Amino acid sequence: MRNDEADEIFKAYLKIYEDSWHLFYDVLEFFNKQNNVKFAVLSDGSQEHQELKLKRTKNHISKE
Repeated sequence: MRNDEADEIFKAYLKIYEDSWHLFYDVLEFFNKQNNVKFAVLSDGSQEHQELKLKRTKNHISKE
């Protein structure tokens, strides 16, 4: 397989993977019940990838 073919396959996989990101069913309720609590993200993934996940799901997290 040529590099450009492998790159195209990986791009397709990455899109499917990223499109599958979602919040667990109880996350919104948990966040909305917290008052003045700071949160941190611990992960073995890259900072760039974790920030992308937060950016894509931030519209679902809000303080009421």
